[in-house]
Amino acid sequence: MEEKAKKIVKKEESKVEEVKEEKQITLGPLPQIQREAWLDISKESWREYSFPDMRVRIVEPARLYVTTKITSTGVPIDSHRIVDKAGQPHYIPVGWRYLNWETTSDNPFDF
Repeated sequence: MEEKAKKIVKKEESKVEEVKEEKQITLGPLPQIQREAWLDISKESWREYSFPDMRVRIVEPARLYVTTKITSTGVPIDSHRIVDKAGQPHYIPVGWRYLNWETTSDNPFDF
């Protein structure tokens, strides 16, 4: 994708705007981000996802797999696959609004 950066210069005396081309920028494709390994989240006591109409709490989550896709507008969106300590799988689809958890670690971001 090629895009030209332009600068608008306003001439005060004539009240005319002039467009000057400064340089050409070449943008590569947006990266497709995807984690390819399960993350150990066994230090969490529980994990809760909030949706506009409900909340989902998973007690004693053990492993997490995140799939991230880039939308056509360039915004990353995630879906989560979780297995709890009992071996029960959970799927959290794209659309969750808020995520919180309780951890047994001193560092709440110790994944």
